[in-house]
Amino acid sequence: MIKKTMSIFEETLLASALSDFSDVPPEEKIDYTFSEKFEQKAGELIKKSRSKAWHRVNTTAKKLLIAAIITALLATSAMAIPEVREEVMKIFAHDTGTYYYFTADEDTVKNAPKEIELIYSIGYIPNGFARSNVTYQRDFVSFEYSSTDGDYIGYKQETMPDDPSHDVGPYVDSEGSKVEYVRLNGHDVMQIVFGESGEKAVAFIWTNEDYFFTMYCSSYDKITQARNMLISIEPDQQLTDAVMADLDSN
Repeated sequence: MIKKTMSIFEETLLASALSDFSDVPPEEKIDYTFSEKFEQKAGELIKKSRSKAWHRVNTTAKKLLIAAIITALLATSAMAIPEVREEVMKIFAHDTGTYYYFTADEDTVKNAPKEIELIYSIGYIPNGFARSNVTYQRDFVSFEYSSTDGDYIGYKQETMPDDPSHDVGPYVDSEGSKVEYVRLNGHDVMQIVFGESGEKAVAFIWTNEDYFFTMYCSSYDKITQARNMLISIEPDQQLTDAVMADLDSN
């Protein structure tokens, strides 16, 4: 894997990523010690990237911080790296080690509406599922669907946060999770499969740059039904008018 040649596109993305580490404090101020074996392997990986940006990385600490990025570039492709792909999507996933939380980029947050102006509703409900709950607020709408065998699919549309440093959306278990990117309903959707073997669930995260959307399915066995529901989501002006009239009257 390490011998894989990076494309110009990958090298450009890597150079851009490296430039973001210019404000990392000097290594003597970072209270963490890496093993000698780790430092050696990290250095080898970085050098093998042959990135021109390497010359701007002038401390061991900075080099170690970007080692994981280069490892991913060499092993797969640039679009498989969450930080790179999510930047294209205008969504960023942050892994705490136990769960993901999400933020949106500054331009998206700045330009997004502060209240729900148009509701996007689900047009397809799978056999065996029925809507069990719905909530309408000015900053979010949510729909819940339960199946006869005890499974659950939830869908939420919410406004972007006021500040790009604030998180938006749910927390999703990251331990043992698998992140993929799928094209559904005209959007790049982050698909996260997580949970213990035999009890896996799946979450879908995406944005249309106006709102943040989440779909959660309690059983991976129902992933096809959840995807079909996602594909059926469309703007619903009639529902929007009815909901806004109801909110205005209360």
